Amino acid sequence: MKWDDGLLDTLMAMGLMREGKRAEGLYLEECLAQAWAEPIIWRPNGKGRITGVFCCMEPDCAGAHIIEPERMRAWELDWDGLCCAVASAAKAGGPMHTDAESRVTMLGAITRGGLTRELFLVRGLSRRDGPGVFASAARLNASPNATVLFCGEMPEPQQRRPNWKTVLVLSEIITLHRGKLALPLHRLFEDQTLPAAPAGTAEAASGTLTQTELEVLQALAEGGDEPQLVVQLVAASGHKRDAVMQATRRLISMGLAERPGTSRRKGIAATQQGLRRVGRLPKMA
Repeated sequence: MKWDDGLLDTLMAMGLMREGKRAEGLYLEECLAQAWAEPIIWRPNGKGRITGVFCCMEPDCAGAHIIEPERMRAWELDWDGLCCAVASAAKAGGPMHTDAESRVTMLGAITRGGLTRELFLVRGLSRRDGPGVFASAARLNASPNATVLFCGEMPEPQQRRPNWKTVLVLSEIITLHRGKLALPLHRLFEDQTLPAAPAGTAEAASGTLTQTELEVLQALAEGGDEPQLVVQLVAASGHKRDAVMQATRRLISMGLAERPGTSRRKGIAATQQGLRRVGRLPKMA
């Protein structure tokens, strides 16, 4: 992996990254075959610095490639360091607690405008064993008012719990400022995660929407009953692909959007309830 100048050093100094086990291989950009190489590491004549050698079988290639060991170094996320940095950025107080096989960490309590939330940092929910592991996250499941930051994708609507008052993707709100992580603290108190109601019910149609979900629904409404592709929704809403996909999943679960089965074109369209939600249809009497 190539890093921007100075970025890796900054992340290492912040305690967010650490050097891991030396990589077994790498892609050779200088090789005509663009091969995945697993070089032989050796020390010429048993002396001097170690060197990696990979022999390419491409006829027009140079053959043997000398690979500096520096290129085989690998880095990994320091979970404890990330938890400490996020807790500091969020001004969380109190002891940390980690469970669910080190995938869930309570960072402490956060307070704003008289409201108090318990802040959690989560990873690995999308893994195959995720649902089972998260069922054992006792501290998160017991929290009466959790703000949950996910590393990676957002959970499916049916995976959300009623006590998760705010659910956000860390990468979408975190920034790096003067060697420290920064968070928009007001986002941590968004009351936006009501349990998903069955599609088509009045409760579903009146559920709270996040700003992203509202803007994606508005983009769907612009297309009327014509299904929209994800790439179109990304362009129209201005949000990243993962955020748009998460928003459409929740809109579908709320009965505000659907995947029409009668159209030749694949995609997602706003339902009548969805159009009414954003004022494109008159309210029912």
